[in-house]
Order: sequence, then structure tokens, then C-alpha cells
Amino acid sequence: MKGRSTLILLGLLIALSAYVYIIEYKGKEKKEKAVELASRVSLWSKEEISGLILKQAGEVIRFQREGENWRIITPVHTDADKYAADELVSAVTSSVIEREILAEDLAAFGLAIPSYTLILEKSGSITDTLYFGEKNPTGTYFFMRRSGEDRVILTGTSLETHLKKTLFDFRDKSVLPFQKADVRELKFESRGKRVSLEKKGNDWIINSPIQTKADNNTVEGILNKLSSARAKSFESESAENLRRFGLQKPGMTLTLIIGELKSQKQLFLGSEKESDRYFARDGSRSAVFTVDSTLYYELHKTLFDLRDKRIVHFSRDDVKSIAIMMSAGPAFICTRDTSDNWTIEKPEVRKARNWKISNFLSSLENLNATRFIGQGITDHPKYGFSRPQLEIILKEGADSILQLSIGNRTRDGVYVVNRMTGMIYEIEKNHIENLTPVLSEWAEENINAEDSTTK
Repeated sequence: MKGRSTLILLGLLIALSAYVYIIEYKGKEKKEKAVELASRVSLWSKEEISGLILKQAGEVIRFQREGENWRIITPVHTDADKYAADELVSAVTSSVIEREILAEDLAAFGLAIPSYTLILEKSGSITDTLYFGEKNPTGTYFFMRRSGEDRVILTGTSLETHLKKTLFDFRDKSVLPFQKADVRELKFESRGKRVSLEKKGNDWIINSPIQTKADNNTVEGILNKLSSARAKSFESESAENLRRFGLQKPGMTLTLIIGELKSQKQLFLGSEKESDRYFARDGSRSAVFTVDSTLYYELHKTLFDLRDKRIVHFSRDDVKSIAIMMSAGPAFICTRDTSDNWTIEKPEVRKARNWKISNFLSSLENLNATRFIGQGITDHPKYGFSRPQLEIILKEGADSILQLSIGNRTRDGVYVVNRMTGMIYEIEKNHIENLTPVLSEWAEENINAEDSTTK
């Protein structure tokens, strides 16, 4: 009997606790939330809003939420700038009521003909209309009211920043929407010339008109510029009469091949509108817009611009010895020990300055062609490779990993051949000085310890 009474009391205690939690705690929480909502300009949270209609200065812009994004459906059908639309929603749902006034004459507050009207839409076709009038005399508050209410509300003016935005401000201005990491191929076509590139691993390869390595930095720079590019203005909402924009036969077409499914995105560049703008069109959209001239010139790359201009490719870790033969001096040979210290073996045995060797290898790595001659006849006297100014050989053990010969001077540079590939290039003349060793500069000071102690 006693145990049964204990159970009854325990049940009553649990029920009382639940009552206190529901009535007191949850009830208080609900009241606080109701008070908070009552103090805000909007009756709804930003998550509840599924659509917006903004009326201002004779313009009506209608937005509709699509998942996490927004779309403009009036006066044009286009993607909205997600951040601009989200900021408007956040601004209106976070704005608070600072003060209330009971007013009979709405014209005194600029509300007879509002400066801005914002209609908030919730699923189920429920709407909440907000009217915004003039600012108060000190310019610190906006006069506004809700539809169906007589009271005039004062709220902060920060909301005006978003309400006065135009259609151009709210629309998506991406020149060509894409994710850089998804790009698999890149194709340039300009004035009948075509260059095609393909990404293999981390590298870009030119497939046409020749097969060679591309300059990764240049290609990545183009994609970065393109992905962040924004339209400067919208000139037409339709793809009709493209001739007047120079887009019927575009001066340039850029094609991106995207993802595993190899979907295609195209950007067409037309004629010049002003000195700093060109007409353009995204192939998937009808609108004609303008782009900055810097983007226009960034995309107009030649085959030379796009290809890898480095003359040699090697890993420093593989280099165990360096041999440099000079037409105007003795051979220069250096070797590296297991501690990564360098020793000059010829023209005399000296401890080398490691940083000088490092600078030499950097100069080799940074040898860029100013002109591609091609795989020519390397013993042709024109090039001077039979008696080169410099002959550079890098080895890993007995195996050569680089053989480079610098031959005759040209009007603007000097000929060089990579003996491993047979490719002949032209480089700037000033590279010769950086690649020519001087014993007194490369060697550590040769102090005779015995002589120094006897003197």
C-alpha cells in the first residue's frame, strides 16, 4: 500500500513538472517570442518569406524563392543576385519598431503616395504589405505603415539602402556562371583561329592547333577572371538584332566544357560600346550585356600567350652535379654531397656558396621563351650550337636530366636549344649573365688556416 502511494505521488510530481515546463517555461518562451515579433516591422521570419514584390519609382520587381536562391520574374525572367535579395529579406525582417504614431493624415508622413511599397509573400498566398514614406525631420527614422493599420511606425533608415536598389542591382550579373573546379576543357575561337585546351590532372594541355603544355598560371588566371566577372550594364533582354552589338558573328567565342557530363557554356564577345566596354552574351541566356575591357583583353589570348614558355623542367632534388662549358673560359663543374652542400670541382676544388648554386638553378627554371623556333636542325650555323657560348648539363648520377646549349645572338635575344627535346627557342640576352659562373663569386673564401696562425 505504501509503495502504491509513493508511485501515485511520483506520478503527480512528474505531471506537475510537465505542467510547470509547458505553462511556465514554454509559455514564457512563447510570450517572449510574440513580444519580439510584435516589435519587428515584419510579422514573419526571413525563412517564412517565399516571395517579394518591391515597388519604387515606377518600377516593380518581383522575386520568387527557388530553394536557396532567388529568381526575378517581373519585369524580366532571370536569376537574382542571391546576396542582394537575401540582404533585403534580412534587413526587413530584422528591422524593429522604434515608435508608433496614430495618424489621420498619411500625406504628412509621405505615406499617401509611398516612396517604396514592399509586399512580403508566404506560402499559401498570404501577403503582408509594408509602405515606406519620408524620413523624420532629423533623418534618423523612416515613416512606414502596414496594410490595414492606422498607426504610423518609425523604423531605422538602414533599410532604405536595400529598398532603393534598382533592377540592375538585384539581378544576377555573372558574365558566365560556372564553378572553376568543374571546368574540363577550354576553347578559344577568334578571327578564324582556334585553340583548344584540356585539363589533365593538375595541368592544362593544349590539344590544338599543336600539342604542348599550357601555361597553368595563365589558364587559371583566365578562369579566375571569368568566374568573378560581372556585367557592367544590360543592353537588351532578347537575342534579336544581334548585328548591332557585333554578336551575329562574334569577334570571339569562349567555350567551357563542364563536369563529367561535358555540358557546354559559351560566352560571345561582340563589338566595342565604349572605350572601356564591349558587348557580350552568355549562350544560355538571351540578354545582351556589356563587359569591362580588361576582361575582353584577358580573354583574347594567342597560342603563344597560352602555351608553357618554360624551356626546361626538372626537379632540384634530382640534381647531383652541374657542368658548365664556356666558349670564353674553362669548364665549371660542381657536385652535391649527401648533406646537400655543393663543392666546386673545376676549375679548382673549392667549397661552393650554396645560395649561388640555388640562384643558378632558379635562373634555369625561370628561362622563358620569347619566341618558339621549333625542332629545327640544331647543327645549322645560323643557331651557333656547334660552338655554343654556354653548354649546361645537369646530372643525377651518370644520367643527364638536362642538356642546354646557348648559341648565337639574334637582334632581340639569343638562340637556345634543349638537347633533351630538340626544341629551339629564343630567350632574352640578359639570361646569359645569370647562367655564367664566376669562380670568385661562387666559391667560399679560401682561407689557409695554417698560414693565418703563423703570421
